[in-house]
Amino acid sequence: MKRYFKCLSAVLFTIMMMLQSILPTSAEVLNNDENLTVLYAEDVAPCFDITCMASPIGKHNMKSNGIGKAYNSSGNLEIDGYCYQCSYCYLVLISERDPCYQYSLGKYATTMAYEPIGTYGCVLYNAAINAFYGDRRQDSYWQGFQFSKGL
Repeated sequence: MKRYFKCLSAVLFTIMMMLQSILPTSAEVLNNDENLTVLYAEDVAPCFDITCMASPIGKHNMKSNGIGKAYNSSGNLEIDGYCYQCSYCYLVLISERDPCYQYSLGKYATTMAYEPIGTYGCVLYNAAINAFYGDRRQDSYWQGFQFSKGL
């Protein structure tokens, strides 16, 4: 039993260390017709958390949050697609393809918002753009995400 708790505490410590290195952001609401939330990612190398510590089942509960746009550090539009946000930890995912209907995301970017974003979607500046063209059902990282429509 002691060995079980030691192993569990080591896993939890590792996850907590990973969570501390997620990209910090600040959020503000645009005063334009689209009413999109603007997120500025810090210039830090991307890090990923495999599970959602705030979720009772340990998976991100990603809900559709409208449109998503991601600009790289040069200011070029890289992704004009879909926005999802975890209802537990507020992780934001902007992807080229809609994860509710396709198993491949295409180009994507993630960041932490630390608060709910608007229902219209969001714009992410200074985004670290990644790509995933495989089947997310078969990938161990993406199995930690559940996607659904609606808030």
